[in-house]
This record gives sequence, structure tokens and C-alpha cells, in this order.
Amino acid sequence: MISCRERLSQQPFSYGPRNCLGKNLAYHKMRIILSKILVNFDIGLLPESEGWTNQEVYTLWQKHPLLCKLKPIR
Repeated sequence: MISCRERLSQQPFSYGPRNCLGKNLAYHKMRIILSKILVNFDIGLLPESEGWTNQEVYTLWQKHPLLCKLKPIR
């Protein structure tokens, strides 16, 4: 069971009516950065990460790293 303290450690912008004023700006900047990566690079999996969907677990997933390679388009 997750304690209250552990749940609160995953709140990067706080919560409630007085949460972070810059949260929406930060989310907007993250979307811009991600869209620029998707537009300017071909993204592929490295051979070490190709079997990440073949886990024999149905309820819990082991979090192995998903290693990607980025190849510039231009």
C-alpha cells in the first residue's frame, strides 16, 4: 500500500487551489519540446529495448529502460 507521504512525493506542481502558478506554462513548454523532437527526428528502438512488449506479466509491469535512437531528419 502506498502511504500518503509517497503519493505526495509524486506531485511536482503541488495540488489544491494554491498549486504552482507556472504549471500550465511548464506543460506547454514540454509539449513544444516533444513536438519539436517528433518533427525533427526519426525515432527508433535500440536492439536492447526491442523485447519490452513481450513481458509475461499481466497485472504489473517491470519498468525496464526503453532505449531509443534519434536520427536527425534534416
